[in-house]
Amino acid sequence: MGPDAYRTAGLEAALGALGHTVTERGNVAATPAKTADSPAPHLHQPHETIGWTAALADATELAAKDGMPILLGGALTSTTTTWTIARESEA
Repeated sequence: MGPDAYRTAGLEAALGALGHTVTERGNVAATPAKTADSPAPHLHQPHETIGWTAALADATELAAKDGMPILLGGALTSTTTTWTIARESEA
């Protein structure tokens, strides 16, 4: 169910009831990165991971211009995106 589970559970309305302004931006779509083969064969689907990290970083950077973005998900790609955005904001 992914992100739709948060919508079904009514998270936006619950946060709104607490006084928070919520902007629903929908699902993020990603395309596997077109990079050279991974030098580390133990990495699982590196092209997909790179693609998702880039897509989430772009969406998060765009959302950050309007407020504080919050990424909800269970994949470590979300964490990688947070590091990417934090690093770029320090530059």
